[in-house]
Amino acid sequence: MTTYDVAVVGLGLIGSAALRHLSASGLSAVGVGAVEPDDWAVHAGPFASHYDSGRVTRRLDARREWAILADRAISTYPDLEAETGVRFHEPVGLLFARNDTKGVEAHRAVIADRGLDVEESLTSDDLPYRLPSGWPLFTESTPAGFIDPRRMLAAHLVAAERTGATVRRGHVVAIERTAGGYRAVTGDGDNVEAERVLLAAGAYVADLLPVRPAMSVLPEAVVLGEVPADRAAALRHMPALIHIPDVGPFADIYVVPATRYPDGRWYIKLGGSLAGKRPVDGDDRNVWMAGSAADDDLPPLRAAMLDLLPEVSFRRFVAKPCLITKTNHHLPYVDEVDTGLFIAAGGNGRSAKSADAIGAVAADLVTHGSWRDPELDRNSFRFVEGPFEAGAHPY
Repeated sequence: MTTYDVAVVGLGLIGSAALRHLSASGLSAVGVGAVEPDDWAVHAGPFASHYDSGRVTRRLDARREWAILADRAISTYPDLEAETGVRFHEPVGLLFARNDTKGVEAHRAVIADRGLDVEESLTSDDLPYRLPSGWPLFTESTPAGFIDPRRMLAAHLVAAERTGATVRRGHVVAIERTAGGYRAVTGDGDNVEAERVLLAAGAYVADLLPVRPAMSVLPEAVVLGEVPADRAAALRHMPALIHIPDVGPFADIYVVPATRYPDGRWYIKLGGSLAGKRPVDGDDRNVWMAGSAADDDLPPLRAAMLDLLPEVSFRRFVAKPCLITKTNHHLPYVDEVDTGLFIAAGGNGRSAKSADAIGAVAADLVTHGSWRDPELDRNSFRFVEGPFEAGAHPY
């Protein structure tokens, strides 16, 4: 059996990006991860939230670390698309509307600190979305916009394999110590041995760790509103939106402009954090993803979509489930959990756009065994063991 320098377990957006960077550094690297199931209803293995075709991408954030990660990742999009021939980025710009004083001030501080190309104005009636009048509105120019996570993942894996990485498909069910490092045990018996392991298994990473991580996995639903194909071009090029409402059931709302999904239809996507959601773990994660419980969230999601886009004629609305993995400090855990065993997980609902940068930070840590980032403090990304106790939200 081949023993690799490093194995990446979990080939979502962060794991595939880390694999690419590890292989490019000259290490013999293998990635092990399950593929998206054809039929979610009968799937018994892990799920991933990158099973989607639209996510907002932006540099603008109320937290400096997320702005740095996004800036780094977005700057790599053009080269990655050109290198692989896989287009995944639509630079249509972004609108961010909020009216909470602390959040607005946090945005302003990050804009000034990072020199972001963002203009501040007030919401008005001439916007493509119906928003509360007179609220602070941050407008981020391109390359903000949206990405197709499935296609971004494909680009990462194409680039990784071109630099010599091995990609093996399977569901890792356990990590075992060996004399030379670790063995990733798969459900179908295709085991992988490596000196070091990077766990990037998202909402399922706790299943593979030797200690309990301070993480919370929340079930979240999104709505896809189908639009006619002859209207898709115009609706595809409106800016993406993030809105922090001050009334209603949602703590936040985001909208991805019209995007073609694998079924060939065009959908506008809306997601948001709905109050009252309880964490899921164990089998409940798959019950949520494979079942129809997301349909219960369709009424408020549909209402939010119609309220924001009252002039759009939707053909139908479809609810889809996803999982949000939260950490104590609202940033990913990128750390060495045990000798030679590393983690890069906990996207907090913000990692898709920044996956390339998160993967790069993790790959550098695995490669060198020390934190070398000149801008980001290692302590901000430390792994936390024990119960989930999230600190104050950084707006």
